[in-house]
Amino acid sequence: MFPHHPATSESGLMYAGIKEAFAPIAPIAILVVIFQFVTGFMKPAMFSYWIAGSLLAGVGLFLFLRGVQLCLSPMGELIGNRFIFMPNMTALVLIVFLIGTLACAADPSVAVLNANVKAATGEHAPAPLLFLLIVTSGIGVLLVAGMMRIVWNTSPAAMLGGLVGLVLILSCVAPKSFVPLALDSGGVATGPLTVPFFLAIGLGFVSNLAGRSASSDGFGLLGIVALGPILGVLLLGLAWGDADTTEPTTLTHAADNAAPAIADDAANHAVDENAKPAIHPGFLGLLRDFLNIGGTTATVLRGIVPLMIIGWFVGVRPSRVSSEYKIRLLKGTVWTLIGLILFLQAVEVGFQPIAEQLGNTLAGIRHGWALVPAGLLLGLAVGLAEPSVHVLGNQVEEVTDGAIPKRLLLILMAGGVALAAALGMTRLVCGFSVLWIVIPGYLLIIALSFLCSRTFASIAYDASTVVTGPMLVTFLLVVAMGAADALEGRDRMTHGFGFVAIVAMVPVLVVMTVGAFNKTREKLRAKKIETTSFSE
Repeated sequence: MFPHHPATSESGLMYAGIKEAFAPIAPIAILVVIFQFVTGFMKPAMFSYWIAGSLLAGVGLFLFLRGVQLCLSPMGELIGNRFIFMPNMTALVLIVFLIGTLACAADPSVAVLNANVKAATGEHAPAPLLFLLIVTSGIGVLLVAGMMRIVWNTSPAAMLGGLVGLVLILSCVAPKSFVPLALDSGGVATGPLTVPFFLAIGLGFVSNLAGRSASSDGFGLLGIVALGPILGVLLLGLAWGDADTTEPTTLTHAADNAAPAIADDAANHAVDENAKPAIHPGFLGLLRDFLNIGGTTATVLRGIVPLMIIGWFVGVRPSRVSSEYKIRLLKGTVWTLIGLILFLQAVEVGFQPIAEQLGNTLAGIRHGWALVPAGLLLGLAVGLAEPSVHVLGNQVEEVTDGAIPKRLLLILMAGGVALAAALGMTRLVCGFSVLWIVIPGYLLIIALSFLCSRTFASIAYDASTVVTGPMLVTFLLVVAMGAADALEGRDRMTHGFGFVAIVAMVPVLVVMTVGAFNKTREKLRAKKIETTSFSE
């Protein structure tokens, strides 16, 4: 079975691709412009970098997503189709692990996260290369576990519940400086490349197994895979130890020190000019910085080329597809490479310096409490604009036969993400542990999983990836990092990380709550029908 691509006009595909690429970027770009008018945190030269970076990121994301559509998703399905032809189980495990590891290494979100780990490197931070190896290996191991679950036909909810319980146990005993980074790594590692690629692999694999259904057995794979980096980094923390010397900050102590500031608080807490990112004024300086893509190109090639080679020999070549189809795959590979280079360059030059500066500035207003409403607005923009949220809404509406409309789910999701982003900023200002939020959240998720159907629980766990898109990782997380640098008694490892984990819980809780409601509604309807039949 080969991937089927419905006939769609080229102009229609172009419009849909541009809309999908710029949808998550445009609201954030507009909000940053508003923040600029309110706070004046950017100089004119920096503002031009933001405009150029936003446009370049949109173009890069468009080309990347087009490449995923032309190459990675079809190739993933071809790879999944070939799994049943592996000579033995050992070969299957090794190939799945290798593909999962390489796909994770090539994902742009992982590159951004690793850059933030480099910036946070200190006495209690792991070496960036070691961290990257742990994250990619964790993805590979749990991708193998997800595939074995499909082979053995075990419940995805049961496996996910056990893995979440293990995460909670390790989070309580691991060094506190590693816990936020570990929890963030799971959401980041399932990014815009790995999600469609793994979904296609799962679909191709399930479709060739007797007695399996894509609608029931296909869900849950992303949720399982996302827990791999979390477990890996937590185990790394146990082996690494904790050299964090930052004084703990209690919620009470933070509240005592967070008295309302005077009106010119922003000026009194202004960030040192020397701490601002180096921005070269003038058009030539901007052009030179954005065209300096040597390092970015090398990083992208190291990630994509090995994945394409193994994908070609495992999936494409044995499938004997037509020459025209192979040309389509090669064209998609080129789009993917160019798109990734442009997007990562835009993030490095145009996004991260501005995001850090915004975090620094907001941290100096009202003792950092300006971060909370800013987080609320930025989270709302991410929740409303992220294309994956709309895809999830369609899935839930289909599974519930229209009982849970897409619009209702979108409202719940956007509101939840906004509140979670505000809560993440509150935690940053107050300095309390991320576990005070994550542990109750995970326990509630486990409890709700028993009240949902198997399909709904699997969809919910997969939903953790829908809001961890490009803007959450490349902008909101970096704003939190910049704020952690500016706030007294905070650091990136302990307080900056953890933001993604808090936001990523929202889709799971929303979908599971909706699933529990839907199951209760179905039981009441069945009971009413039974009562009516008995009375007749």
